[in-house]
Amino acid sequence: MNRKDSGSDSDSGMKVNVRSSDMPEAQQKEAAKVIAEALSIHTKETQVAKTIKSHFDEKYGRAWHCIVGKHFAGYVTHEQNTFMHAHIGNVSVMLFKTSS
Repeated sequence: MNRKDSGSDSDSGMKVNVRSSDMPEAQQKEAAKVIAEALSIHTKETQVAKTIKSHFDEKYGRAWHCIVGKHFAGYVTHEQNTFMHAHIGNVSVMLFKTSS
């Protein structure tokens, strides 16, 4: 993992704090934008996760997973260059892809 504890401003003005990521920089910025947009549109965490997952499934192929919440822990196996764990305010988002 790299790019730990970096920040990314989304177009919505929300500050996305990347805790851990091995995504390429451009994809990480895209994820930050999609996360911020989903959080600004939806009030339910399940809808936020579905929106983020759907975006990445459509653009980068299937088998993306997204976990959104205020309190969770995880330990996952993922494809290289497809993992990101970020915080926006008190909400955490874990996004990653597994082999199909």
